Amino acid sequence: MDEIELEAWAQRSGERLRAALPAPTVAELAHLRAARSAAVAAIPAAPPTTMLPFAVAAVLVLTVGMGLSALRTSTPPVPSAQLATLLDEEELQLLDELEFYAWLELQAEDPPSGTDAGADG
Repeated sequence: MDEIELEAWAQRSGERLRAALPAPTVAELAHLRAARSAAVAAIPAAPPTTMLPFAVAAVLVLTVGMGLSALRTSTPPVPSAQLATLLDEEELQLLDELEFYAWLELQAEDPPSGTDAGADG
């Protein structure tokens, strides 16, 4: 239900309720007003906003801390055994060949945009 439908439903429900119940007497209305006044008087006053500066300071500290933490994190160091493998010349050549074949395969899947694949010569 969206807000307009909800308001229309509440209006119709209120009309049906008022039609089903007898009109309140003057004494009942006075009693309701007194009860409402007592309930409003019983609501505690809003707490002072002295906590606002502390909340703002806490948010700033957390933001700065998270920013510094993000700056300090870096990639973990590579163990020496893996570093030796990565620096091996044969491995680097193999990686270059794999990249080339992957690129070649992509070129075979996507024909150049300037050619007309469906045209007869």
